[in-house]
Amino acid sequence: KGEESAMLIASLGRGQLWQRALSLFRDAEARHDVLLRTATATLNACRRARQWELALSLATELDGKGLELDEIAFSMLAAAARRGGGGQWELSLAVCEEGRRRGFSSVAMAGEAVASLGFGGHWTQSL
Repeated sequence: KGEESAMLIASLGRGQLWQRALSLFRDAEARHDVLLRTATATLNACRRARQWELALSLATELDGKGLELDEIAFSMLAAAARRGGGGQWELSLAVCEEGRRRGFSSVAMAGEAVASLGFGGHWTQSL
């Protein structure tokens, strides 16, 4: 059931139906059927809808419940913050730094850090 929920949430996110995606995630959570993939799909739905505050709040909530977010989830969070209202590039950079602190060092994470610096007008620091 968890894999099905993840696929449906991902589909809803691609359709900009983030409220429905979040509702489906909460239903899965109530059934104790939350997988990392389900959480990541929900974070991505929030990112696509530019709901960066919701994405960060959800990530904090999940972290507090012991669900360890992976590198993909951290990349989603960084992108959500960078693309969110007003371009929260400093917050995006902080998410990248937290990901790096947790041992994530992929090209995607580095790319988000560079994009964040560029968005904030500090692209020379990324060189």
